Amino acid sequence: MISDPTGASKGWAPSLLDGTPFPDFLFPGLFLSSIIGIGHLIAGILTFSKFRFAGEVAIFFWAVLVGWIITQVLWIGLISFLQPLIFIFGLVEILLGLRFRKKLIFLRSTSSP
Repeated sequence: MISDPTGASKGWAPSLLDGTPFPDFLFPGLFLSSIIGIGHLIAGILTFSKFRFAGEVAIFFWAVLVGWIITQVLWIGLISFLQPLIFIFGLVEILLGLRFRKKLIFLRSTSSP
């Protein structure tokens, strides 16, 4: 999407973006690479390093991804099985993050003197 903002290399017609604020696929590509890709990488690193707020960071980035999918479907419609699949994974990840967060809060409250 970044290397070919026209979408031609992916077989996407520019008309796919009709009704969206984007003239081409550059901004969606940048958003997905930076915010979604790098954000999830950071969330994963924080989770494995047992960072205190890793759950919150993961929940935030999955919520952003779920919001992106909802917005995408509203703008361009349901065009791929990946949209509902990523949406479902996102919701599951948010729920797991909330559960992990509650478990950590419980463990911290029971282990403090």
